[in-house]
Amino acid sequence: MNTLGKITSYLKGEGSRPLLQNLTDYGTAAAIGAGGQQLMNWTTPGADPNPLLSGVLAAPTLALSGRMVRGAINPASRSRDAWAAARQTTNPYEQVALIGSLGGVLGGGLTNAQNTAFGGADIDPNIAASIFAGIAPIAASLVNRRRSNAPTEANVIM
Repeated sequence: MNTLGKITSYLKGEGSRPLLQNLTDYGTAAAIGAGGQQLMNWTTPGADPNPLLSGVLAAPTLALSGRMVRGAINPASRSRDAWAAARQTTNPYEQVALIGSLGGVLGGGLTNAQNTAFGGADIDPNIAASIFAGIAPIAASLVNRRRSNAPTEANVIM
């Protein structure tokens, strides 16, 4: 198979090496996130001027979304995409990246919407997204830890 054929197979989700497939999925997602932020910069007055950071913050969320959509459209990649999506949601490192990304996407998106609604207010969505991306995994960890620690006599404060 020639190089173009290999690249095409990875873009379709049919790559033979899981690490390269993962890199392709995340890289494509980051490019789509950066492109989406740049489009927002051109069309709304409250958008942020740094699409590269937005793309990096959105990459895990968009990679998971892309895997789900690609698996629904392309039967040849369905089982691989389902496996990759399951790994992304259960692997502790990818899970933290996904939770942070979701926080970043929500924080940046809400800040962009607020800035647009108020006529281009000067609140940097990348700062807000980065704060939410940092806080979201910590908050999720605390919530999960609290759920797993059922009250016992030893840890109940009287």
